[in-house]
Amino acid sequence: QQQQQQQGAVLPLLVGEQPLAFSLEAWRSVDETLGASSTKAFARCLGSAALTSKDGLPCVDLTGDDAALELVDAVQGTPLKDGFATAHGFTVEVWVHVEAAGGRLSRDAFRNPLASRHGNASGWELRLLRSGGAVFLATVEGVHHEVEGLAPGCWGKNGWTHVAGTLENCRLRVFVSGQLLAEQCLPDAPRSPFEGPFYIGRNPVWNDRGLPCFLGAARVAAATLDLGSFLPEPPTLQQQQQQQQGAVLPLLVGEQPLAFSLEAWRSVDETLGASSTKAFARCLGSAALTSKDGLPCVDLTGDDAALELVDAVQGTPLKDGFATAHGFTVEVWVHVEAAGGRLSRDAFRNPLASRHGNASGWELRLLRSGGAVFLATVEGVHHEVEGLAPGCWGKNGWTHVAGTLENCRLRVFVSGQLLAEQCLPDAPRSPFEGPFYIGRNPVWNDRGLPCFLGAARVAAATLDLGSFLPEPPTLQQQQQQQ
Repeated sequence: QQQQQQQGAVLPLLVGEQPLAFSLEAWRSVDETLGASSTKAFARCLGSAALTSKDGLPCVDLTGDDAALELVDAVQGTPLKDGFATAHGFTVEVWVHVEAAGGRLSRDAFRNPLASRHGNASGWELRLLRSGGAVFLATVEGVHHEVEGLAPGCWGKNGWTHVAGTLENCRLRVFVSGQLLAEQCLPDAPRSPFEGPFYIGRNPVWNDRGLPCFLGAARVAAATLDLGSFLPEPPTLQQQQQQQQGAVLPLLVGEQPLAFSLEAWRSVDETLGASSTKAFARCLGSAALTSKDGLPCVDLTGDDAALELVDAVQGTPLKDGFATAHGFTVEVWVHVEAAGGRLSRDAFRNPLASRHGNASGWELRLLRSGGAVFLATVEGVHHEVEGLAPGCWGKNGWTHVAGTLENCRLRVFVSGQLLAEQCLPDAPRSPFEGPFYIGRNPVWNDRGLPCFLGAARVAAATLDLGSFLPEPPTLQQQQQQQ
């Protein structure tokens, strides 16, 4: 269904600092200095080409026999220009994932086009060798000139492999894994650019030619780049996690008086600049950004995974409305495995969000059988309101869980339904002064919540059902919006 929806879908591509014709990094790391008006090119998914992830990295799946990307000028609607016919030349480079030993690559290099703007009598093409390596081809006055770079066994060795071809004046070069493998000079004759389509992966102009691979990033620069200017290697999952342990994720403040909102990395509010950021979430343990069902989220499945929420200015735990008359709301979109997955049968071992100590504070917990518990501690006594929703986990993927406190009334919601409520005693409520966590609370042993976190919010007011965070969009809805 995803692939059917993505056939013909348009992916925006951004222009970087180099005079680039296009950059397929657009959906992987958006350059915030560029607005929509700077978008100069689009990549259109053809056949079974689809956005996916590989080794934890967003990429394009080109493994289908009919999969390709067609690159189009955003303004003219025509194929992108390149520097093939110019004296300063150009660079084409791709980070690609091919199965070990060449996988399904053909033994004939001409059947493995990685990037091409090529016809019978003109243009260029970058091809892969099944045994390892690449061929960069240029056609001048109807004659094909190939430079072949051998890199035996390079596929599958380290996951992602960098392949590039450059043309400077008359010199044709081919690189694999950052190494210059071969070069030759083209004849001193006019070069005519091919006026047809510009493809990555299979070139539909030819039969029985395609490249079963995953595409991590790609670029064509209207200049000859040196090794130091090539696209950097996509980080491994381990490197991502090492970078994210202790990393700080900015959280934005919305229209409501929010203490924090974990929507920041999912849909950035462009009306707010960096100066408006009031809070941060720090990844602890194995917590890491990932994707689930095509949605960016936080992986909290590790035994030591948690998010710590910190005031950006003070560097102290965030405040909440627990001790105030107007109260507060805590809400989370969470993905738990069917039948409760690895949740404990003891709810107190499944903390979803907490700012809680032995004698004060609050905690939102999940029930393995389905549902949630919202706990508040007043003068050292725990008060729990339990909402039962049998079988809710895994039924529809993402589940909304919320707790509210208004005056003395404690309420718990699951999937937008009020399941239970009770009144707290008429006594002063003391806020817990310790850390504020989502997922495992490191203060306690053997307590954690193996789940994926899609969005979360704490509002310093009691929100009604209509003001809760909206459901994360389905893949179909995302594509319709795009």
